[in-house]
Amino acid sequence: MGIRATPADTRRFFRSTPPVATDDGAHGYRIGDEIIHSTLGHAWICVGNSTGAAQWRRMQRRKGPTSSAFGDSIANGTGASTTDLCFRRLVEIDNGWNMTNRSISGRQAADFADNVLGLSVSNDHVAIMLLGFNDMRAKGTDATALACYRRTVNAFLAWLSMPANRALKAQSASVTYSGTWSNSSVFGGGMVKYSSANGSTATFKLYGTVAYVCILQYSGSTRAFQISVDGVDKGTYHGSDFPATVNGRVYSPYLIRISGLTEAEHTVVLTVVNGTGNAYFCWAAAPGGKKTKSGPYVYLGNCLRMNATGYISGGADWDNGSDDAVRQYNEAMRTDVASLAGDGLPVTLVDACSYYNILTDLDTDNIHPNDTGHSHVADAFLGELR
Repeated sequence: MGIRATPADTRRFFRSTPPVATDDGAHGYRIGDEIIHSTLGHAWICVGNSTGAAQWRRMQRRKGPTSSAFGDSIANGTGASTTDLCFRRLVEIDNGWNMTNRSISGRQAADFADNVLGLSVSNDHVAIMLLGFNDMRAKGTDATALACYRRTVNAFLAWLSMPANRALKAQSASVTYSGTWSNSSVFGGGMVKYSSANGSTATFKLYGTVAYVCILQYSGSTRAFQISVDGVDKGTYHGSDFPATVNGRVYSPYLIRISGLTEAEHTVVLTVVNGTGNAYFCWAAAPGGKKTKSGPYVYLGNCLRMNATGYISGGADWDNGSDDAVRQYNEAMRTDVASLAGDGLPVTLVDACSYYNILTDLDTDNIHPNDTGHSHVADAFLGELR
């Protein structure tokens, strides 16, 4: 978890006028500094700071894409002195976007599944995500909790990196059902179907070398799906081990990845088997060919560290974190993003933790980033976006 020297030293100045030649080294400006117009959102970077002859270059922007931010209180700006100094806003301003903030403070990844799976993803959508922080604080090094977190985040990444019309929702007419099934209203309705009748089936076709099937992991529900592809058994899955979140969410999406298929159309069958409770089918997709020239794109920021005081702050529900837990969450995210990117999905890991220095970047609560910390997290995202 080394700290990057550049571009994490970037300083940003908000003001109502553009830079001029006298915004130079004699007036305290350094090469690499940025001036951001506080009302227009235009940004300039200093490329020369000679006295009386400073050079400022207008920064290029990605115009046009729709964009969303997903995260917790950090993405909502906790620790930043003003909203514009939140890392999310810095990324938004730097790119000239009008970003929709879909973050929820004090929540774990599973708690905002509705915000992710309820989104109809457009071809030009860009998602930035900073996940794992509250899951790490709540669950520490618990291996089951980490496994369930990975299932959830993988479902998020896959959903957000494919245009909406490329994912096959369980309630689609393209899925053939036998036995007893009902529609569910979770994730805003129109997606999920469930069954408690063993032997009930859902059948559909996917083309490609990898198949994704998204089901629900549901605390205490052991009713399972046996999945076959072209008549070959690919395993039995349920998520009864899902640990409820601190805020009481007892279910979350669970992405099942079936690889090693031939480049062809495949028949996938989900059969309800065993257990108690309901088995929930959410959606399915094959990642090959889902990317368009304009997107969508997903940038996943990893888990930030705290100091020793921060790890034991926040009450009994939130004091299980540690540097070892951060390491485990970040290694898991790195592995999973690489796997999904290898499938062809336009997903990128943003190593925000390596830009982050707990000696200088923590707010006085020892938990959240201060202005410098938010700036460094923004630099991590901008380094991947540029």
